[in-house]
Amino acid sequence: MKIRGAAFDDPTELIREVERHHQAHTDRLAHYLAGELRDFTGPEAPATSGDVGRELQHVVLRGGIAYERMTLAWLDDVLATLHRIRAAR
Repeated sequence: MKIRGAAFDDPTELIREVERHHQAHTDRLAHYLAGELRDFTGPEAPATSGDVGRELQHVVLRGGIAYERMTLAWLDDVLATLHRIRAAR
């Protein structure tokens, strides 16, 4: 994405591109959360099972979840900024 370039052009096309990225990250987060619910909750949860390998898998998954949430928050900020710029023109 070329966000800085929006200062020189109509941001409409960039908004569509950011929205596409936002949807991809939304879908990925939903996939990660579904996997976490499926694989890491209940009586077999890694924290209670004593399975070190599963605990490590879960910590990596939590990192992916945190990354997707951070990326979505940033993309929300980008979209709000682009909409504000477009409205001001």
